Amino acid sequence: MVQKLGPVTFKKIDAVAMDVGTKDRLMPSIQELDARMTLYGIEHSFESYDGTHVSGIQMRLENNVIPYFSKHLSSGRTKP
Repeated sequence: MVQKLGPVTFKKIDAVAMDVGTKDRLMPSIQELDARMTLYGIEHSFESYDGTHVSGIQMRLENNVIPYFSKHLSSGRTKP
C-alpha cells in the first residue's frame, strides 16, 4: 500500500493507527505495512492484541479508537 500510494501521500494524512489480533489472518500484512511506514518515516501507531480480528471489539472501540480520533481529528484542523 505504501509503495502504491507513495510515502509522500501518507505523510499528508493526519492520523494513522492500526491494530491487529495475534490470531488475525491480516497480521502479516499489517506488520509489513507497519515496517514500511516506519522505514519511510511515516508517523503512525501500531499495536497487536491477543485474539482474532474481532476479539474485544467493543472494548477496543471505546478505549482506543474513539479516544484516538477525538485526539487527532477535529474540524478545521489542517496539516502543514
